[in-house]
Amino acid sequence: MIWNRVPFLRILSPFILGIWLSQILPGHTAAAFWFTAAACLAFTLSSAVKVLQLSFRYQWVYGVLLNMLLCGFGYALTTTNSSMTDNAHFSKYILEGQQGVLVEVLKPVAIKEKSVHVHVEVRQVYNGADWSKTLGRGIIYLEKDSSSRKLDLGDQCIAIVHLKEIQKPRNPGAFDYAKYLSRSDVFYGAYASAKAWKLVAQPKEFNLLRSLNSLKVSLQQSMVDRGVTEEAHAVISALTLGDKNELSPELKTAYSKAGVLHILAVSGLHVGIIYLVLSYLFFFLNKFKNGALLKAVCIILLLWGYAMLTGMSPSVARASTMFSFVIVGSSLKRYTNIYNTLCVSAFFLLLIQPLSLYNVGFLLSYTAVIGIVLIYPIAYGFVKPNNWLSKKIWALVSVSLAAQIATFPLSIYYFHQFPNYFLLANLIVVPLAIGIMYMSLICFVLLPMPLLADPLAKVLNYVVEGLNLFVRWIETLPFSVADGIDISKIEVLL
Repeated sequence: MIWNRVPFLRILSPFILGIWLSQILPGHTAAAFWFTAAACLAFTLSSAVKVLQLSFRYQWVYGVLLNMLLCGFGYALTTTNSSMTDNAHFSKYILEGQQGVLVEVLKPVAIKEKSVHVHVEVRQVYNGADWSKTLGRGIIYLEKDSSSRKLDLGDQCIAIVHLKEIQKPRNPGAFDYAKYLSRSDVFYGAYASAKAWKLVAQPKEFNLLRSLNSLKVSLQQSMVDRGVTEEAHAVISALTLGDKNELSPELKTAYSKAGVLHILAVSGLHVGIIYLVLSYLFFFLNKFKNGALLKAVCIILLLWGYAMLTGMSPSVARASTMFSFVIVGSSLKRYTNIYNTLCVSAFFLLLIQPLSLYNVGFLLSYTAVIGIVLIYPIAYGFVKPNNWLSKKIWALVSVSLAAQIATFPLSIYYFHQFPNYFLLANLIVVPLAIGIMYMSLICFVLLPMPLLADPLAKVLNYVVEGLNLFVRWIETLPFSVADGIDISKIEVLL
């Protein structure tokens, strides 16, 4: 039974139940704290009772109390994770009309068609007489120009803005952007023209995330300098560095309708490639005493460095966590249970950000991996290929089928469409994407040697352009996508 094979699922399940209850029964934070404290006390006391320790008959008491404790903890953690409940939140100081704010950039800016989206921490608010220290996240939409494009992590700006609560959609069934942002602890937004803000300070101390973001920008610019076309550059940036800002809406739609949009989101496939490359690079450490442990430490550090470089999306964080456990287990020559590893990674990610449970990327990422682990062996066993090439092709088909079957209900619910030629598209696109990843990594390494990097960049450009042409061809095929599908949450479960 899976409950016995995956012991960490017993911890994850009640914790997730607590997160879910916090959303359908909000406003009971104090009760959740008392409930959790009582469960914790009862669990501690029961552990000291000798009758319960010695009798198998009463072992269920531990299970009930532990489930109550984890459920209450999940509820309490989720409700206190929002800064809105803090008296120092900037919303308590908002005035009618415009006012001055001092903000700090929290994430790399997102460059959109008409503006630059900046996620900020509101450090101070001008209340009409003086400046008040505050906390809380918001999003500011800056007028698109050279100055707003250059904003980086840790930059501090003063702006004159009118902070407004982000409104829910008026049309029934429309995407609820306000709820989406609220799950990242963002409830307020504002617009600032080019004359309404200015940069006042940049971090003086070393900032790892800022340095990694600068490295990412430098790598992206290096591809442009080597003659890579704008569209090919956008795909390479998304596929290798996790930056989808340059992708045009038309190209995103083409990849979505072909059923291969997942390759443009850095995920387990990309982290797996980085892991393989690093394993080959550090092979020499196996020859030394304790070299396997040193190799594991180096690979884990670099994997998490890559995760931070690409923006730490849920799929990358999940893959990095999972590979970290696999690497540690391998270095210690211990068997690692993939289901347990998935549960542990999910628990740690939800511990940091409980409302990731409602993130579409988080859900699709985990369901895809679970689908591959569960369904792939069954699908692959249906056919017995008799040569190397047919085995590879059928393995790729089986993986695509497994992932698509697992994510099908969620993708229909959230995106209301299904790509009918996903098998054909993945058969070509996935190998090409893997090749582009390897070529891009080699090109980045060879940047100091233009004689080698320039020809490789041209070949890479042709490969990516060929990939885009193929995806657009899939999109133009008759009945390439079944759209307009609408299902309920009950139908998703069924």
